[in-house]
Amino acid sequence: MKRLPLLLCILLTGLVTSAFGKLDGTYMNEARMTLKTPHAAWDEKGELPHKKILFIMPQTASREIIELVQRFPGFEYEVVLTATEKSIGADDIYNDPIAGLSTADKLQELDAKLARDYDLVVMANVDFSILPDEQKFRVISMVENGTGLVRIQSREHWNELRKLPYKKPYAKPLPRPDWVAGSNGLPGTRPENFESRIFNAWQFGRGRIVEIDYGSGYRDGVGLTPYFDYTTDWFFLYETSQVFLAQVLYYSSGVELPPFSVRQDKGKFVVASPEKTTVEGRIRQPDNSVIRNSLDFTDLPAGKYTADVLVRRDGRLVNFGAFPFAVESAFGAVSLETPRLVRDRAPFSATLKLASPAQDGYSAKVELMDAPYRHVWFSKTFPLEAGRKEIPFDLENYRMPTIGGYLRCTVYDARGHAAHAEKPVVFPDYSLEDYLQLTWGQVGCTFNPAFGERIIDRLGWNVSLQFFKEGDIENALRNEKLCPYICRIGLEAGPNNETRILRKLWSERKENMEQLDTLNGDESFYHPLVRKLWSDDLRRQAEYLKDLSPVLYNLGDENHYTYDAGFGESDKQPFADFLRRKYQTIENLNLEYGASYAGFGEVPHLRLEAAKNEGNLVAYNDHREYIEKMYVDMHHFLASEIKKIHPGARVGAEGSPPGNLEEMIKGLDFWGPYSGMQENEALRAFGADRVRTIWWGGYCAERSSYPYKLWEHLLQGAINGHAWFLINPALGETSHSGDLSEADYLRQYMPYLDDLSHGIAQLLIKTPFPDSGILFYYSHTSNSAAQADSRCVTPDASMNPLLRYCYQRGLGFNFVSPNTLERLKNARLLFLCGTSALSDKECAAILDFVKSGGTVLADANIAILNENLKKRTRNPLGELFGDLTFAQAKELEIQPYQSTNGTLTLAGEKAHVVHGNPGLRLHKVGQGNTILLNASLSILENNSLPESSLNTFLDQIVKSAGIRPPAVIPDFSNNLMVRPRRAGEFELLGALVREKDLGKSFTAELPKEKYIYECRKGLVGKSDRLVFKFSEAPFRCFALFDREQQPPVVTAPAQVAKGARALIKISGPDNPWERAYRITVTAPDGKEILHRGKTIYGKTEYPLDFAFNDLPGIYRISIEDAATGLHTQHEIEVK
Repeated sequence: MKRLPLLLCILLTGLVTSAFGKLDGTYMNEARMTLKTPHAAWDEKGELPHKKILFIMPQTASREIIELVQRFPGFEYEVVLTATEKSIGADDIYNDPIAGLSTADKLQELDAKLARDYDLVVMANVDFSILPDEQKFRVISMVENGTGLVRIQSREHWNELRKLPYKKPYAKPLPRPDWVAGSNGLPGTRPENFESRIFNAWQFGRGRIVEIDYGSGYRDGVGLTPYFDYTTDWFFLYETSQVFLAQVLYYSSGVELPPFSVRQDKGKFVVASPEKTTVEGRIRQPDNSVIRNSLDFTDLPAGKYTADVLVRRDGRLVNFGAFPFAVESAFGAVSLETPRLVRDRAPFSATLKLASPAQDGYSAKVELMDAPYRHVWFSKTFPLEAGRKEIPFDLENYRMPTIGGYLRCTVYDARGHAAHAEKPVVFPDYSLEDYLQLTWGQVGCTFNPAFGERIIDRLGWNVSLQFFKEGDIENALRNEKLCPYICRIGLEAGPNNETRILRKLWSERKENMEQLDTLNGDESFYHPLVRKLWSDDLRRQAEYLKDLSPVLYNLGDENHYTYDAGFGESDKQPFADFLRRKYQTIENLNLEYGASYAGFGEVPHLRLEAAKNEGNLVAYNDHREYIEKMYVDMHHFLASEIKKIHPGARVGAEGSPPGNLEEMIKGLDFWGPYSGMQENEALRAFGADRVRTIWWGGYCAERSSYPYKLWEHLLQGAINGHAWFLINPALGETSHSGDLSEADYLRQYMPYLDDLSHGIAQLLIKTPFPDSGILFYYSHTSNSAAQADSRCVTPDASMNPLLRYCYQRGLGFNFVSPNTLERLKNARLLFLCGTSALSDKECAAILDFVKSGGTVLADANIAILNENLKKRTRNPLGELFGDLTFAQAKELEIQPYQSTNGTLTLAGEKAHVVHGNPGLRLHKVGQGNTILLNASLSILENNSLPESSLNTFLDQIVKSAGIRPPAVIPDFSNNLMVRPRRAGEFELLGALVREKDLGKSFTAELPKEKYIYECRKGLVGKSDRLVFKFSEAPFRCFALFDREQQPPVVTAPAQVAKGARALIKISGPDNPWERAYRITVTAPDGKEILHRGKTIYGKTEYPLDFAFNDLPGIYRISIEDAATGLHTQHEIEVK
């Protein structure tokens, strides 16, 4: 789930802050130099004047400070990072648990820092009004006494920087310095009045006030430089922005750097600088690399460049500048026509267009590059036919490992002059990895694209859940797959209990809203107009989203419904139709209702409370099923509408209650539940082939030293993907701060997250659970019955203790339901937990299971209602448990429980027991046995007496049913979770404990000696005992083999050419397709190429491609078997 209910959040926040203290907020309150990004060298020795600066700016933009100081380390800084542009702090349940983020904390920090001396105060994208009056006065007084003040904004062009609320600071304007002309080279859009807005300065006392108003737009992460859209040459353009910023800051602090001027003359930049200074120059190209270490641009290929000027005196840097320029083609403009989209990496055609006809000796070089790495995967050169202006060409047999790429065409004339054109092309990729890694938020949520390297390359989180606009291909160019959040489904009740459809996150197109308003709030989803409007909207979104690699379509987070709805005019006929489909004939309905209605339209539609008061549990259940069906039908209908536009799309929802889980997942491809033990296991049992995720991660109330939630859900088998909430920098629950460094808690998680993504998660997901013969009966109708009448036991009451028992003993199990009764055929032990509502068919199957030799353990009040909640006057399971009817059943009471029957004894200080406390009832029926507890286990679990614990009691039942666990595990901890898995050649045994059990250990007894390997670590030894030590971490995972294992045997070429493929073949184990292998690639420079690494499962071949512009030399390939931790290295020379 994504959000906790508000009241619970408030309570948890109170616990976090008062009982345990606040979470460390250092990463949110400081700008830290923990991540260095590539940049041009400017003042790397810190030779320019050193200035102390206080930056007051939003948390999201703190990366801009780091980028500045990387280039100009003479700027020594302190920060006050604000919550937003107009709020210095944040006082909400998401930020309160973190130290230093509240308004009071921020005001205290501001007060303390403004009491210090600075050369400069910079307020960037924050309103001056957020300062208290006392601090406003303090800042102005500091300026009057010699401190500079810089105010910067980068907002939309109509949103101009507001002036200070004083007149005197603006009394003495300063002339504009010559270097401000360089602002014409800044990237981004320009307001019409750019020249008057970009730079204004005033003298106030001994200090300067400078206002910079870019007016170029905004995105989180922008604070000190102008905003511009992401492009492949982002770092090249950003370099110019940082140089301009540094000039502004030195000027504002009162430093007059020695002036110089620059002009172009005959293919060179000529620099006039003061006496006794020297000038160095270089020219950068769009990938931000230096193409020449001079200011001579003669014979450069046509294109965009920047000339960097470094002025030195006595060898020390004293001034600098960056001057963008363009080299025009000697033969006119060159352009490309390409398809916007190429599916399935199919051959495609493009057209090269010249401004003037080609002449003899002209040639073209075509290159296909990936994004964002710009590796070249296709390259060919061909002559151009003289006299032609348009030259079509084809691309086939190319490789493209990313979602987005660029087609680049460079034209050469006979003298070697060159010009080029480049266009993006999208190559959709709908594949899902064995271990999906999904994030709430996208890498484009912050300005600096280095964030993509941290999220996608380093962490492997390459699918983003977010809202995506038409025409935006940025995610494709960052190699990020999509899970578009296209709506939120909510069935709500109007003032007269009519159905209303939530519109909060639905695309509110004006014309659609006007049509919807004609229904006056009576909006049953079965109304044709409601369905049409929703269909139109989702189909419209799918039309543009389908091209951007949506691997999942998300119908909502925190979808919801209420049983209070469903009573409007537009629900009358749909409800009658629902009854008709359910009961087939009115006679069948009358039999259940005990009525004599003439038709389905006459059946009264009772509200739940009225139905309960009348004792009409059938009507009660019918309304619940009607609402649940509408909720399910809405999901299924919208999924089918999306698939009409995007055949093969995977559609589902997450972080939402399912209503009827089995029905919901029938028409969906993925689901993420509200996390709960029973529902998690049911989702695994009935939706194993669906994509399954549960949000976890940055929630303040859940943070610890270890990724417990992820371990738990993977070990449990509830999920087959990792869903992290959230990545947007500088938000309270985020993974990263505004400076793009990982939050400290995430940094603690990362070694464990790496272990999972590098093979352990794939093993847990793909290795099947053993069929031990234990089944839990899952009855959705019985859950409804427990809400309808207190005589019906809540299924969770006994199911959760029994699930915990299975976890503690390492027992495999599965679920069975009315839809999967065939599973009973191979079972030995069946748990009936709160199954008060069962059909005759279900009862017959259970009876046959027992007579055929199975054992049933039941809690209380079994089968007293049928599947429609009709009260039974005769119990169809009377032969097993006695002929208890609904009228005879009583509500369970809390009493001491002590019962012995034969060899079985169970006792507790208190338990929820059947009236009269009849105790255990054992009965043999046919070849099988039944055990009736006449109690539920919810209270008894933690109140059993030492001489007869629940675990001991259950051990006897499991043993008598002929079930043998894969390992004998002693009593250790109530929180222990051990889940076994079994492949053809090995068994997998994982265990998880809680923090209170760290430092402890237990020993599991194996049926025979095994070679024991700790996953990703190596051989432990050969033994019939497996010791689980939790001295370092609470999660351990072992693979058990009959034979000693060897490292993977790898076959691959020793040499390949640039642009070629090396096919890595893996052999060695008898069943290599049951293994997960982690492949890492290290370049000749010793750096791991993160985006070439891969974890594969069920494959014995891995194609490793080398780009045409890869470094030549020796590449080291490491292949690790995740199950055993054994690895092999292979070297490939790229020539």
